[in-house]
Amino acid sequence: MRATGEKIKSNKISVVNDFETREHPNLLKRYQLIGLVMLIIVISLVGYGVYRYKLRSFVAGNIAEHLPLSPNRPPQELTSFPIRYAGNDLTPRALAYLHDTLFVAFVEQPIVQLYDSDLALLATWRLQRPDTLIPTQIAVTDSFFVASDTTHNLIGIYDHEGFYVASVAWYPERSARVNPAQISVDSRQITVVDDAMNQVASISLLNDAPFFKFLELLRVTPSPFKPDEARLSCAWFAPDSNLWLGTSNGKAVMLSLTSGAVNNLDRPSLSQISDPIQFVDVNHAIRSNRYPNPKPIPRVHMLDRVSGKVFVYDLSGKLTLVYPQDRGLEQPLAIAVNQEKRHIYIAESGRSAITVFGF
Repeated sequence: MRATGEKIKSNKISVVNDFETREHPNLLKRYQLIGLVMLIIVISLVGYGVYRYKLRSFVAGNIAEHLPLSPNRPPQELTSFPIRYAGNDLTPRALAYLHDTLFVAFVEQPIVQLYDSDLALLATWRLQRPDTLIPTQIAVTDSFFVASDTTHNLIGIYDHEGFYVASVAWYPERSARVNPAQISVDSRQITVVDDAMNQVASISLLNDAPFFKFLELLRVTPSPFKPDEARLSCAWFAPDSNLWLGTSNGKAVMLSLTSGAVNNLDRPSLSQISDPIQFVDVNHAIRSNRYPNPKPIPRVHMLDRVSGKVFVYDLSGKLTLVYPQDRGLEQPLAIAVNQEKRHIYIAESGRSAITVFGF
């Protein structure tokens, strides 16, 4: 009996060993394959996290080189630059450019970021004076950085280090606040579109002008349209002293400040002007080795929020081209120009990115 029991036990062990011999290699290969797949997934997730949180801005910030284009050719798209700060994707709201520095404000953020011409981050400002200011529009001159906040009806003036200088919120009679829906600047003044008053306010930026000891209202230009006919959305003073105006229902006109005449800008035959929100002057004739003695050819680029297009005019108001031609910009909010490198920056809120065009 004992011998029989040992034989049965030996047979069981033999069967188990035969099973392991046949199946174990397959199981081992299966486990190795599963482990390899899991390792690849983990490495991919870690790599994506490092790219998303640390490297994405630097990778996206490389701007391709391009040859200067003639004025009758549309700017070409070079790159799209997403912005991430403190672990969050930021949506660009307003842009300004001066002296190799791109200034960027963001939707619902009390900060402004500064980038060099290659889109490397230089600094981050927190605008906490005169109050926490969330910029909806920004502009910059040789002396000042200007930010407006439509929530508080406030315009803040800062130096180029981000330190607060002064602010304005009221008209001189102090009976109404300025509602800065859109601003632009030159070396002498701030041009403010007040959509509540449906007028354009010009405010002095001269150092010796009082503003409540600093800023002084120079003039108020009423809209040439009735409030129920058209609401002003953007304005720009041209070098010939004409005032360019855009309205929220798709009108784009030149207003003569001397005669009061209103001339419509050319309208495109294919794209629809729906909601112009900003004008910017772009001079295609940049001095370079390629163009040693250029004749200035000013071009005014008008950004339209709804159509997602930029309409380009000469100073007579004649439409010369429309871009981008292969797509519509996704909810564009702002445009700025780097004249030296021939770059145009456009804030696309629909893509949460700054798109760069070369001209």
